[in-house]
Amino acid sequence: MASLHNCPTRDGMNYNDLKQKFSDLQPQFVEITADLHRLILSIFPITTLIFDGENVGYGFGGGYKDLFFVVTPHKKFVNLGIVKGAAHEDPTK
Repeated sequence: MASLHNCPTRDGMNYNDLKQKFSDLQPQFVEITADLHRLILSIFPITTLIFDGENVGYGFGGGYKDLFFVVTPHKKFVNLGIVKGAAHEDPTK
């Protein structure tokens, strides 16, 4: 299983580097981002991470077309994007 704290991104950044990049956010949003990172890697330990300065992408290849999740921390919330998420049926309907 990949180390949850030392999984490099495509450009060589690791978990601690990512936390540092988001250090200007409120601590609770840095922690949510870190929790999502750990959760995704616990489910998909062999994952390529792509960091573009604002988003952390998780996938199985080397480009954006290969992503399955994107985590985007903002100043007041954190988005978890799921590829083709809107195409899934609503289980409440």
